[in-house]
Amino acid sequence: MHYLTRALVWVREEEARARSGWRQVQAGDLREWRSQEIQEQGLGRAAVAGLVLVAILMLLVYRLAGVVAVLALSLYALFNLAAYELIGVTLTLPGTAGFILSIGMAVDANVLIFERIKDELRRGNTLIRSIETGFSQAFSSIVDGHITTLISCAALFFLGTGLVKGFAATLGIGVLLSLFTALTCTRTLLRFLMSYQSLRRPTNFLPARQLPSSAV
Repeated sequence: MHYLTRALVWVREEEARARSGWRQVQAGDLREWRSQEIQEQGLGRAAVAGLVLVAILMLLVYRLAGVVAVLALSLYALFNLAAYELIGVTLTLPGTAGFILSIGMAVDANVLIFERIKDELRRGNTLIRSIETGFSQAFSSIVDGHITTLISCAALFFLGTGLVKGFAATLGIGVLLSLFTALTCTRTLLRFLMSYQSLRRPTNFLPARQLPSSAV
């Protein structure tokens, strides 16, 4: 009887330890979940703030072309969300970081195009010719930069594991869509705006003091 009592006491102590350990595990999972939620919220706010600052900078520096860039980036973001929904991508922290990085590449492509356009305007070319020449000259640089990034994404996706794959997947999707929006959407929007005579002015792209006297 004495041994049976000791055995029952031991079983009760083990059950108590198990319940205590489970509560600690639950508390640890809750803390980890709350920490991840806070990180995701912080990353989301940082992404929105970054987009707003980039949009303001593009508008200030590139004027009418900046408006086109903001519209193209808005389309780019919508295309990304649609692709994630179709493919079934779940945005984790690394995946969100890959999406934000791809936004930077989309902005960079627009910057390359607009700088080429401004260079052509400074040489005295007409606005329409400057736009067409700007796209043709920036094409190779944009494609080369995107291809090298895609190679890196492929290496990370096939050689990495877990969260690294998520980062590589969202970055790769973003890079492909960035290439599409920069070379098609941006050009289409610019051509549409140039169909309005009131907008077809070099000063909408460059300050008058930077233009040749014949172009002002």
